[in-house]
Amino acid sequence: MLKQFQSLRNSTTDLGAKSAYRVCSETFDDAIYSFGSGLKHLEAKDYSGLNSQVGSAIDMVFECRDGLIEDVKPINPKLFSKLFNDLSIIDNLSSMVLVILECYLREKKTLC
Repeated sequence: MLKQFQSLRNSTTDLGAKSAYRVCSETFDDAIYSFGSGLKHLEAKDYSGLNSQVGSAIDMVFECRDGLIEDVKPINPKLFSKLFNDLSIIDNLSSMVLVILECYLREKKTLC
């Protein structure tokens, strides 16, 4: 998705869309780092750090989604639908990690 957003940013002349695609590119670059960092926290059994990193990734998905909704005119509905589907997959996977963390890994389970 990172390369897709970078390509979209480079191919548009619409300033609003260019800005939204830039935010999504930066967001996904940061999300890749967050997931990598989260794995290190998981390996160290630092569950608070894992929670923080995965939570950041979820926030980044919403930041990207909001930018697309506000600033991009969906010229290609099929592409737009694919982008939102991909964002939803990342959001859902991140949420599953948080549920596994809360319900199976933490000693003190407050939400399960």
